[in-house]
Amino acid sequence: MCIYTSSGIISSNVIDLAGTNGIYLYYSDTISLEGNVVSDSSSNGINFVGSSSVTMTSNYFCSSASYDFYCSEEGSGNTGSWNFFDTVYTCPKQLECGDEITESGEYFLTKDLSCNGDGIRISADDVVLDCQGYTLNGDGSSVSEGFYLDDANNVELINCRVNSFYDNIKAVSSSGGTDIFSVENSEITNSGRMGIYVSGTKLNLEDSVVSSSEMHGVYLYSADDTEIDDSVVCSNGDEDIYCYGSLNLDMDGSYFDLITSECSGYSDESIFDCSNAPESIEMDIETAEIFPTTTFTNTYSCSEGSGSVASCNDGADNDLNGLIDCADSSCQDVQCYSCSGDYCSCTEGICQEVVIADAQQAVADVNEVFEFLFTYDDFLQWLEQSEVITGEDLICDDACAEVDMDCLFAEAGRSLCSSEESTKCTCNI
Repeated sequence: MCIYTSSGIISSNVIDLAGTNGIYLYYSDTISLEGNVVSDSSSNGINFVGSSSVTMTSNYFCSSASYDFYCSEEGSGNTGSWNFFDTVYTCPKQLECGDEITESGEYFLTKDLSCNGDGIRISADDVVLDCQGYTLNGDGSSVSEGFYLDDANNVELINCRVNSFYDNIKAVSSSGGTDIFSVENSEITNSGRMGIYVSGTKLNLEDSVVSSSEMHGVYLYSADDTEIDDSVVCSNGDEDIYCYGSLNLDMDGSYFDLITSECSGYSDESIFDCSNAPESIEMDIETAEIFPTTTFTNTYSCSEGSGSVASCNDGADNDLNGLIDCADSSCQDVQCYSCSGDYCSCTEGICQEVVIADAQQAVADVNEVFEFLFTYDDFLQWLEQSEVITGEDLICDDACAEVDMDCLFAEAGRSLCSSEESTKCTCNI
């Protein structure tokens, strides 16, 4: 389904086995998507391109070959709640180990990353990468770079923690010294060689800590006019700051102990030794909006069968089979929270306490045990007879009564059977 319009409601469609995208939302503003079920698309469940003021409620995008929710370009003012999806390509893109940034723009880390080998490569000019306080972790392997800037000019790395790469940050430029990059409000620690390796470009290091490198904290090769302000470069294996062919080093309010004699241009009055240096920095972090993961509310997994504790305790019918949480057999033995015991798990369709009794006291009447199992087997069979009715502005008590059934759940348990404006009712005899 391709949508290109300025307003409208797309509601209660069932789209299965789409050849490419289940829904292709292309520069369409003031659209409401409600109660659509999109599954098994050969590419993406929904491809969101440049649309604004879109409201998405109670949609199901699941089992897609590529992504359930793919954002090519976000507009503005988009909101959503009670939607189901698992695999997401966000706007802006959430970076992963091995990614390369080839276009100018603003990028974010949205979680800690642990990399086997290199971290993230930047080969574009005019890039801001905000780690939001998350950590880029290396595996300690030789000849690996955390952030590698390859002939990239005007790059800013802010709010980053980089740890355990051979070179935690490496910037190499063939521009003859005209390129510049900044590291601000960051902690660069435990490198196998250099904390920050700079060749042929200018570094601005501000409000940061560079420590515990095997060799040098900051290595400057043909890096004239580098500035190191209000930073701590301490406790590194060799010189904290090493200069080779780098002129006019400017430092103000920074701490270090060892520096090579080739470093020149700074004033002794504005630097301090490491004995009084602060051990860490306080990061001033503002969490960025990542569409749709942080801008949507009450988002659910597509399946209780994912085996996650979250999907078996969210009060939602994730896989649209009429069964919620422990009532779904795919949640069997998954931890649950709705019983009053010390540890509870989904057992035979309900959440109940798991009690490990002493072996000498684990005695029960056999007939009572079989009666208990038979009772819950009947209960599960009864639940499997449920029927799901979808529509607009339903009162689930009335909708179920029309098919001679009683209402069990409205909106997958999120609303009352007597409430108006429901879109999904689960009924049983």
